[in-house]
Amino acid sequence: MNTTVTYSIYDQLVSDYATRLPQLSANDTAAQQQMREQAFDWFKQKGFPTIKHEDWKYTSLVPHLKEAFELPQADAELSSDVAAAAIKSVQIPGLDAYTVVLLNGKIVPEYSQLPADAKVQVRALAESREDAVFQQHFGQYAQSETYHMVALNTAFETDGIYIHIAKGAVLDKPLNILHVFNAEKPLLVQPRHLVVAEERAEIKILEQYFVPATSATVLTNTVTEVSVARNAIVHRHVIQNTTDNARIITHTEVAQAGESLYNDFQFSFPGAKLIRNNLNLALNAERTESHFYGLYIAGGNQLVDNHTMVDHKMPNCFSNEHYKGVMLDNATAVFNGKIFVRQDAQKTNAFQKNNNLLLSPKATINSKPQLEIFADDVKCSHGTTIGQFNKEQLFYLRSRGIGMEDAKNILVHAFAGDVSSQISIPAVKEYIDQLTEQSLDAGTVII
Repeated sequence: MNTTVTYSIYDQLVSDYATRLPQLSANDTAAQQQMREQAFDWFKQKGFPTIKHEDWKYTSLVPHLKEAFELPQADAELSSDVAAAAIKSVQIPGLDAYTVVLLNGKIVPEYSQLPADAKVQVRALAESREDAVFQQHFGQYAQSETYHMVALNTAFETDGIYIHIAKGAVLDKPLNILHVFNAEKPLLVQPRHLVVAEERAEIKILEQYFVPATSATVLTNTVTEVSVARNAIVHRHVIQNTTDNARIITHTEVAQAGESLYNDFQFSFPGAKLIRNNLNLALNAERTESHFYGLYIAGGNQLVDNHTMVDHKMPNCFSNEHYKGVMLDNATAVFNGKIFVRQDAQKTNAFQKNNNLLLSPKATINSKPQLEIFADDVKCSHGTTIGQFNKEQLFYLRSRGIGMEDAKNILVHAFAGDVSSQISIPAVKEYIDQLTEQSLDAGTVII
């Protein structure tokens, strides 16, 4: 809080909290209200993160907090025009999926098609606070006393989505969650989501963002907690492809039990002025397996920041992380990946790689892969590369009659394809390839 800008919004939030608390905590249990108030006290003491904090060294929130942001109104409605535009904008050809539409973090039933399977619950978080399973998991993974934006979210969240997949249940097709944000005045929205997959459950989740061009600036500060029980499988795909009036901050905490599988895909494309993704994973029991894949294509004056952390706590676990970035125009990207291998986590296999392709001399990438190993019988590696087009590959394609622009596009698609090829839903893979091509066509490739 070293500028008048951050003080301004900080003071606004602090002064609003007391008057808004009855509305914020209307559906809270006593324990949840206590959690909310403790989070607010921590945020009141610490404030917003600044570049003096190591994890925010390359990402200043100051330029994105200048507007007079308001908090959501409880009676906001999704107009049919905005709903139609949102659904059309993010429609994935050939995708057969259930659909959940949220407006500023609240489910809109009339535009949603929820699973009929009684073993798969998809409902508003605000209506789930008395649920025993919900109470067991809510707020247990995302720590407010560690992360500034998690504390802010915990203090001010009012709603979101709760997904519970019962023991042995397998959802027959993907769950497509459409996050729609729309406002007449600058808006700060703080949705909260919880996913609980019980033993031997399986689900594929797709999340997409939409902010109409007519909307005022929307700053979203989203927290998602995911619990993956023994032998459960969760595939999560997040696509951030929206307009430049969006500022997106996400924090995801994943807790895995033994013999479970978690796959996470993060795709960020030119548009939103700011994208900051925190993704933390805890491997809490033996023989867990996890895969992180990310593709960010940054253009214009965009800032895309991915921070990941994988915490190996127990033996015989495997994690694999591969993030790729394509930098256009004046864009800036940050990748900070951490792998912890605890003393008890013998026989760990952990791999991390970050590759970046700079297609403009004005683009910037800050990459920092990290390993902290406290066990002695492990197999771990990490690395990063930052480069331009391979001249030999360009020459090879040009020598076979392929034009320069087509040759560059072929090489970029091949570069990004290492990530998109891992997607198990064919329609989503084709859609990502299409967005990649559109992003390259819109950006300026100077090199």
